[in-house]
Amino acid sequence: MPARRRAEPSDDVAEPLTSRHWRLVEMDTGHWPMFSRPGEPARILLDAAG
Repeated sequence: MPARRRAEPSDDVAEPLTSRHWRLVEMDTGHWPMFSRPGEPARILLDAAG
């Protein structure tokens, strides 16, 4: 299986992520993590909700 190439966000997408209101979370999954690894996005959302 070929290695997955990591896509970087464009500047207009990445710039707001530098704000203190955002936290970028990277997951080792495809485009639909809620199907491939449902526990991880659920944990991230619960952590964000406090």
